[in-house]
Amino acid sequence: MSAPPPVNQTDRTKAKMGPDPGGNIRVVAKIRESTGQEAPWIFVNKPMGDQSESVTISLGEQSAVSRKECYEVDFCYEQTERNDVIFSKEVKPLISGVIEGRNATVIAHGARCSGKTYLIQGTEDEPGVVVLTMAELLSVVVENGKSISVSLYEIVQDHVYDLLDPKRQEVVILEAQGKVQLKGLSQVLVTSMSQFQKLYDGGRGSRKLEQKIPTELPHRSHKGLIIYVSSSCVTSDIIPAGKINFIDLAGYEDARRKSSDGPNFVENTKINRSIYALQNVVCSLKANESHVPYRESKLTRLLQDSLGGTNRILMITCLSPRFCQESIHMLSLASRCYQCTNQVVSKSTKIVKSSTRSMIASHKAQVSGSFSAAAKKSTVPQVQFSVKKRNCRGSALKARKLFGQGHHLKFAKVLSF
Repeated sequence: MSAPPPVNQTDRTKAKMGPDPGGNIRVVAKIRESTGQEAPWIFVNKPMGDQSESVTISLGEQSAVSRKECYEVDFCYEQTERNDVIFSKEVKPLISGVIEGRNATVIAHGARCSGKTYLIQGTEDEPGVVVLTMAELLSVVVENGKSISVSLYEIVQDHVYDLLDPKRQEVVILEAQGKVQLKGLSQVLVTSMSQFQKLYDGGRGSRKLEQKIPTELPHRSHKGLIIYVSSSCVTSDIIPAGKINFIDLAGYEDARRKSSDGPNFVENTKINRSIYALQNVVCSLKANESHVPYRESKLTRLLQDSLGGTNRILMITCLSPRFCQESIHMLSLASRCYQCTNQVVSKSTKIVKSSTRSMIASHKAQVSGSFSAAAKKSTVPQVQFSVKKRNCRGSALKARKLFGQGHHLKFAKVLSF
């Protein structure tokens, strides 16, 4: 008896992950607002406008179609679309599930200066999705008999620190009975927007006060906020319900564009490794793998209880409106994660053109050549890839091999599909 057609496999996967077309994991992009001095190089094709189930992002000169590189994601928000639009369409639908007891995670990633922090934190004039989420939650928790508390942390070179603790104590990640426990992480009750804003602004600003040497370069880090929604019973005990995580990832940096010596190299390497580790986990979950590599980084271990099962993930790839090789690379990884949803790549899937393969292959060669003696001491093994063209099932079911450890990534084969 012949095997069922690929579309049936896709339908079964979607039914397993949830009733919505995108499943429990959604991959979108956001183009940062232009300063007016940046030549356009990102073009978005929405077949059905804002109702499109998937969109194609093309990179390159508009007049030179053959030079464009195309990537597919669930949706792309363009430069004129504000944070409140993204909140209403992408984040707000997650809130009802959190109130009902499920977890959700919103991840902003991309190159440096691509608008990640602006999207998450926002400004006084244009609040970010975190502030909009808290305002929405505070407006509904009272009528639902629930309470809200928050935790704020950062990850610096694989060390987790509590940003609501004046002493910035290191947080220890423990596992007990299949659940993740964050020992030492403060959890503060929030009853008003003014209180939350004070906590949030104070926590984010505390990191700057730690810089004791005036000439010392500030460390780059991933920053995370956890909003807990809990139920209060008659005995005054707090019963955990659901939570929503907001992750502002440090910007991805191409190792060949930076010095390969000193602490900056080590810092960039660890940042990139944790970004790849998170991509590994997301792609593994989309591929319904039996093994998900949560232990590849502190970030994925910390988020473990919020990423699998019926929990929801929103990955937002932030793009700079000016040419940026790091943006190309991050968009290619996001597109690969998007395709893992479908198990089998359809004929309409866009193929990355040879010029992108050449660029990524060159990237790999130069990064390998700049590998310093200090980095060679790393105990993390290099990952070898064997990804067949146009076979998403073959690559998706080996999702943890799609992305290497930081600069060890075999870029050329990741993009051969």
